[in-house]
Amino acid sequence: MSEPVVLKVVRPYASEAELVDAEGWTLGQKGVLLIGTEPLDPGSLVRFELALATGAKLIVAEGRVARQVPATSERPATLDVRFRRYGASTKAFLDRVAASGGRDEPSALESAPRHEAPSGPGVASASAPGSDAPPADEPSGVHLRRVAPIVAPSNRDQLLARLRSRPKSG
Repeated sequence: MSEPVVLKVVRPYASEAELVDAEGWTLGQKGVLLIGTEPLDPGSLVRFELALATGAKLIVAEGRVARQVPATSERPATLDVRFRRYGASTKAFLDRVAASGGRDEPSALESAPRHEAPSGPGVASASAPGSDAPPADEPSGVHLRRVAPIVAPSNRDQLLARLRSRPKSG
């Protein structure tokens, strides 16, 4: 496994509120858009800090690069990083951002490439009647699979009796 790329991103703001007002669109519960970083390949593991000009670290996390987002006329180029893990202080900051109306996760990812929906035996189809599966373009990446019912063995009662007769440990 390759070593993670270490990034320290310092934004030119004196307070958390200034950052959220100016760049709240970059902050989400599932990931962050990092401004001012070098392009990295999708799938690259990164450990990063997002800090204020004062040195206060708002986010210390590990994640994977989802994509490089090109600059537009309204916004600079960013590196879209999906969180893998972060600490309690980072979670508290992200919760405050979400409460103040930070990044709208689905719209920020509209132009992200979609992964193919799983298919094959045992995978529920979004068009199946009565299916609880999300649509094939579900952005969370969670796809429910239909599982065949488990049939009890023919000697179920004998197996249960054997288990019950075992001496209890503990």
